[in-house]
Amino acid sequence: MKNLIFGIISILLLVSVIAQDDATSTSSDSKTNIPPETDETDETDVGIAPDSAFYGLENAFKKISLALTFSKEAKARKELDIARERLREVRLMIEENKLDAAEKAKIRHEEISQKLKARFENKVDADEDEIELQAEIENEIEEQEAEIGDIKTRIEIKGELSDEQRAKLMELVENLKSSGNDVRLKIDSRKDRLKIKLKEKGLTEIEIEERIKSERETGSDNALTNRIEHVKREIEKSREHLDQNKNNLDNDKLAELRGQLDTADETLSEAGKKVEEKKYDEARELINKALRLAVLVRGNEKRFEANREILRDELKREVGEERLERAREKLREKEERLEVKRERLEARKIAEDSEDEDDLEEIDDEETKDEFEDKTEEGIRK
Repeated sequence: MKNLIFGIISILLLVSVIAQDDATSTSSDSKTNIPPETDETDETDVGIAPDSAFYGLENAFKKISLALTFSKEAKARKELDIARERLREVRLMIEENKLDAAEKAKIRHEEISQKLKARFENKVDADEDEIELQAEIENEIEEQEAEIGDIKTRIEIKGELSDEQRAKLMELVENLKSSGNDVRLKIDSRKDRLKIKLKEKGLTEIEIEERIKSERETGSDNALTNRIEHVKREIEKSREHLDQNKNNLDNDKLAELRGQLDTADETLSEAGKKVEEKKYDEARELINKALRLAVLVRGNEKRFEANREILRDELKREVGEERLERAREKLREKEERLEVKRERLEARKIAEDSEDEDDLEEIDDEETKDEFEDKTEEGIRK
C-alpha cells in the first residue's frame, strides 16, 4: 500500500514538474514579446521548497525533464531557470530562518551551475538562434547576480542570527557569487567563439555587438521594469513594517525611516528614466541601491543606522545630480530655441525691409511649426 501511495505521489510530482518546466520554457521562448506589466511572477513561489520531504524527488524529476529536452537552446534556458529558482529557494529559506534548507538549495545551485558551465563550453553555430540565446543568457546572469546581492542584504539585516550563523551565511553568499562568476566566464568565452563564427560569415565586430545589443535591449527593458516592480513591493513591505512597529519608535526616528523609503521611491523613479534612456547599467545600480535601502529599513538594530544614512545621502546626491543635469539640458534646449527665434526675427526684419514675400512666407511657416511643437511639448508635460 505504501508503495502504491508513493507511486501516485511520484506521478503527480512528475506531472507538476514537467508542467512547470514547460510553462517556464514557453515563457522563456516568448519573453521578449510579453509586456512587462503582464509578468506577475511571485518571487516566493519556488514550487517544492528545500525544507520539504519531497525536495529530493522534485530535483530528480527536474533532471528527467532536462533529459527529455533535446533542443540545446531549450536545455540552456531550462537550466538557467532552475538556477534562478535555486537562488529564490536560498532567499526564502533564509527569510524563514531555515538555514540547513538554505544550504541544501545552495548545493543544488552549485550542481546546476556546473551543468551551465559545461553547456556554455559546447560548440556554437553562426545563426540568429545563437545570437538570441547569447543575449538571453547575458541578461539572465545579470539578474541572478542581482538576486545574490538581494540575498546578502537580507542576511545583513536578519536580527535573530548569531555571529556564527551570519558568518556561515555570508560564506554561502560568497560561494554563490563564485559559482556565478565561473558561469559568467564561460558565457564570455562562448560570446568570443560566437563572434569568431559570425566573422567567418562576413559580419564585423561592430555589427555583431549591435545584433547582440539589440536582442538584449528588449529583455533588459522587461527584466528591469519587472525588477522595479519587485522593489516597489519591497518598499511597501517596509512601510507596512514601520506601521506595525511605530509604537516602538519615537516620532523623529519614524519620520527619518519613512523619509528613507521616500528616497528609495525617488531612486526607482530615476531608474525607470534610465531604462527608458537605455542606460541599463545605471538603472540596475539605482534599482539595487533602492532595494538595499528599502530592506535595511526593516533592520532596527543600531548597526544599520550608519549604513542607511550613508546609502540615503548617496542616493539623494545621485538622484539630485540626475535631476540637475536634466534641468540643465532643458535650459540648453530652451536657449537654442530662443537663439533660433532671434535669428528668425532678424531674417523677418530683413525680408520686410526688402519686401521679399517668398522669404516672409517661409519664415511664417517655420514660426507656425515652432509654435505647434512648443504647444505639443507643453501638453506632454501637463
